[in-house]
Amino acid sequence: MTTSKMHLLPPKLNLEMVAAELDLPQFSMTSQLEAILHQQREGNLVLKSSVPIDCNAQETLDGLDEEYNANGDLLLLSRGKNAWIETRGKPHILGPACFSGDSLITIRSFTFEEKEYYPLDEPGMHPVWLSYNISDIYVERANLEDVVARGFEELPAYADPEGEHYAPELALAVRIHESLRVKNEVSPQLGMYDRVVKWLIKNQPEGAASADQIKRLSYVVGYGKRLHSHKISKKTIG
Repeated sequence: MTTSKMHLLPPKLNLEMVAAELDLPQFSMTSQLEAILHQQREGNLVLKSSVPIDCNAQETLDGLDEEYNANGDLLLLSRGKNAWIETRGKPHILGPACFSGDSLITIRSFTFEEKEYYPLDEPGMHPVWLSYNISDIYVERANLEDVVARGFEELPAYADPEGEHYAPELALAVRIHESLRVKNEVSPQLGMYDRVVKWLIKNQPEGAASADQIKRLSYVVGYGKRLHSHKISKKTIG
C-alpha cells in the first residue's frame, strides 16, 4: 500500500498487517517476523505493547555487574539501583527483540515513560527475559508510514533463518560490526572483546554466546583492534 492510502489503516497495526504493508514474503511466518525484527533492530520500526508489566527493574543506564563462574560462564547481577515497575496496561516500547519460536518474541529490556529498564528476578536480582505473544505487539501507523516513505533495506539472505543461504554467525557479526565499528556504540575505551560482550548482553536476549564464539566475533569485528581492556576480574556492563 502506498503512503497516500495508509490513512485508511487503523492507528495500531498488528505484525501480520505490518508484514502485508511491507510486502514481505508470505511463505513463512518465521521469515516475516525476522524481517520485521530486523527493521526494529535497525531502528526503523518501533514495536509496542500494552501487556501489563509488573516486576522489579533497573534502568539500563545504571549498568550491570559482570562476573564469571569457575566454568567461565558469564553471570550478570543488578548493581542495586532498582525499583518496582508497574505499567498498568500503559504502552511500553520493546527493546531489541528476537523470535523465540511458538509465536513468542523475547526481549531483555523495555522502555516505559521515556526510561529504559532491565527486568530483574528476585531475590537474586539477575536480569531476566520477557516473552510476548506476537498478537500482543503492535506498530503505530505513523511509524509504519515513515518507514515506507523513507524506504528500507530488506532482510539479507544470510540473515533469513528460512533461507538456503542462512549463516547465523555471519548475520550476528554484521550486526555487531554495524553497531560497534560504524555507529561506534558501546564505550570505545574498552577492548573489542568487552564491547562485544556488552553488546550481546543487551541485544541477544535469546541466550549468551559461548566464550569461543565471543572470541571469534571479536576478531572478525575488531580485526586490528585491541581485543581486551585492562580489566581482569570484575567488569561493569552498561
